[in-house]
Amino acid sequence: MILDLNEMTDGSTVSADICIVGGGIAGIALATELLKSAGSSLRVILLESGGAKIERESQKLNEADIVGLKHGTIRDGRIRALGGLANIWSGVSIELDSIDFQPRDWVPHSGWPFRKEDLRSYYDRAARFMKLEGRVNIDANSFPQRHRPPEYNASKLKHILAVFGPKPDLRVEYSPWFRSDDRIQVILHASATMIATNLDGTAVEEIDIRSLKGRSAKARASIFIVACGGVETPRLLLASDRIDRRGIGNAHDLVGRFFNEHLHAKLALIKPINRNRIREIYHRYYYNGIKYFPKILCSEDVQIEHKILNIFGDVTYEPPPDSTVTAAKFLLRAARHPSLLPNAPRSIFNILKRPHELVDAIFRYTFIEDTASEKRGDMFLGIQSECEPNPSSRVRLSRSLDPFGFPRAELDWRLTDLDRRTLVVFAETVAAEFRRLRLGEIDLDSMNLQANPGEHDRGVYDAGHHMGTTRMHDDPRHGVVDADCKVHGVSNLYIAGSSVFPTGGAANPTFTIIALCMKLADRIVAKLADLTSLDDPSNSISEAPSASS
Repeated sequence: MILDLNEMTDGSTVSADICIVGGGIAGIALATELLKSAGSSLRVILLESGGAKIERESQKLNEADIVGLKHGTIRDGRIRALGGLANIWSGVSIELDSIDFQPRDWVPHSGWPFRKEDLRSYYDRAARFMKLEGRVNIDANSFPQRHRPPEYNASKLKHILAVFGPKPDLRVEYSPWFRSDDRIQVILHASATMIATNLDGTAVEEIDIRSLKGRSAKARASIFIVACGGVETPRLLLASDRIDRRGIGNAHDLVGRFFNEHLHAKLALIKPINRNRIREIYHRYYYNGIKYFPKILCSEDVQIEHKILNIFGDVTYEPPPDSTVTAAKFLLRAARHPSLLPNAPRSIFNILKRPHELVDAIFRYTFIEDTASEKRGDMFLGIQSECEPNPSSRVRLSRSLDPFGFPRAELDWRLTDLDRRTLVVFAETVAAEFRRLRLGEIDLDSMNLQANPGEHDRGVYDAGHHMGTTRMHDDPRHGVVDADCKVHGVSNLYIAGSSVFPTGGAANPTFTIIALCMKLADRIVAKLADLTSLDDPSNSISEAPSASS
């Protein structure tokens, strides 16, 4: 069922077996997997800070202070509404690489507590969840000739495909189920303001929740899972300081540290020899109804040889000011958002000026499964790069307060020399391969990175991939959660989402988030079975299995 805290009795208490804080992609993946796996007796609470759809007042709760590198998505890249980022997510799905899980001697604090192979079955389940079974690791050489990848030197670059889920809006997909299933209580406008533990801080007892309209309640459960993202999760743990002034899970001052992101940039100008050939290879396209986006992946050999981070690139465009495709897309948005209509005349003028370009784009989209895009404009090597795990890059509590009277988040995002050098080595590697394959020239002089690091930092921007702030490690001196995503020292508190990533890799994090949620769901189901067995009076103490923490 779907409830609204604003319509519930003030001061009420809700109870279940499991309480999930955060109704975004991780929260929905967890809830659905738990309900599928644990049978009819399981009861789940799913707390969502926003409403059924995006609301301006709820979004204001994302306000935060920026004290380091600029970071626009800390506000605009987080969605407080049922479905979270799924409300605006394109569904792009890519697996992390094997090297991302390995300790690398040139990357301080690298290494996960398990291998990629240990996630294989969970990646497969994530693909089924995203309705992408059999499509995530597909070989582009099996596609039509026009989309075949170039013959890279495999020791330098690899051609991979990001695949887009056909139904990425999980709110639309799962809301009907939630409304009709009495095993789950989805509570909207329910912001978690405090995690309350027992007196020695070893177990969570309840979570305080409040709405912007003044209603309050408590959520009680046997197991609690925080799935609020890489900014809100550490903020909530740090602000929950009733028992320990350091917050929850923060005995070693690690909560909020190691804030990680993906660097985005239009790295360098591409001067193609054959513009249409570049476009056919690297542009987004549809094949058998599924959308793909080709990427240029830096090989493990290059990473090891040059001691750089993982990184991939793509071909991106800067549409001309009079782009007809951009104009048509704007008019479609304006039809849904009337506030944009005053700017419509310019878009109409651009379409009337070059109608043949729009007709061409519509034809390609309709008949040859090509995305509607502009053929004119500058062509760039775009990048998405891993960042070095940096303990000085962190989320802290701000002195400014949110509407509930609790500290907002303060973000201090910092880059390192390794982050900067990775971009240079990658650009040089791609330039050499483009030249060898007679695809074109990469204008390395357009980067201006080596001579001016400050200019470099102004030229990159964040991806909205907030990672690392409750990192995973088996040793509590080096991580906030263990390999099962359980908070060290707290028996019934788990964290879901990319905040547990020790390193970010180059791939978008959401597909791995979903895989980890599948893994966590299995762990929770097993723990609940242990607890049920312990509570069964037919079991003697000597025969009862130990409830693992």
